[in-house]
Amino acid sequence: MKTILGFDLPLPLEFPPKPEPICPIEMYFGNFVDEVLTEALNYKAVDSGCSVEHIYITEFEALMNGHAEYKEDRNFFDSSFMIHAQNRVHAPGIKAGHYMHSGFKLPKLTLEDKYMLDEKRIKRYLISDEIIDKVGGTVEFAFGYEYLGFKRFS
Repeated sequence: MKTILGFDLPLPLEFPPKPEPICPIEMYFGNFVDEVLTEALNYKAVDSGCSVEHIYITEFEALMNGHAEYKEDRNFFDSSFMIHAQNRVHAPGIKAGHYMHSGFKLPKLTLEDKYMLDEKRIKRYLISDEIIDKVGGTVEFAFGYEYLGFKRFS
């Protein structure tokens, strides 16, 4: 024991470990790779009086946020991560949004953490670059938005 400022403190002082910071990952997408979908959205933009860019972003956000909702303890992204990780895992939280590139708004997905969780949500597994690219390719194949790549933030 050591007295500091009139308080008896055990030495050495023990502090809880600092929590690991959450490091999001952004997945970047471009416009549609399918001409039929592109044309359909162009018509929707004209009919609604909105810009094509606005329709692309709002449709992407609605589509992705809808598929991120849980149905029977799984969502589209859990299934996609499970297939590509070849393990029963849950995806991190995922939010749809947009980013700016050369003056254009383009769609993006933000993975809220760099880890996926095991089925019981106890163990954490680092998401590899390969898995991110495969999930991006799955989104491109399933929904038609061109997958352009990703960036990790620390």
